[in-house]
Amino acid sequence: MQTEKVRTKKNIVYQMIFFALSLSILFIESIFILLSALRKGAVKKEVLSKKSKAGVDLKIIIK
Repeated sequence: MQTEKVRTKKNIVYQMIFFALSLSILFIESIFILLSALRKGAVKKEVLSKKSKAGVDLKIIIK
């Protein structure tokens, strides 16, 4: 009986350690993905027009 209780306690501890490691790895990976998305799009500003310093040039055609 005592050995079964000890085994179940160790098993629960090992499961909690595995869960904590998995959760931390997923958290770090999601932060990395968010930072790479910001680096590619939101932070990067390409100035296409020197007059307006806008990030996008639009042609307006009047008919």
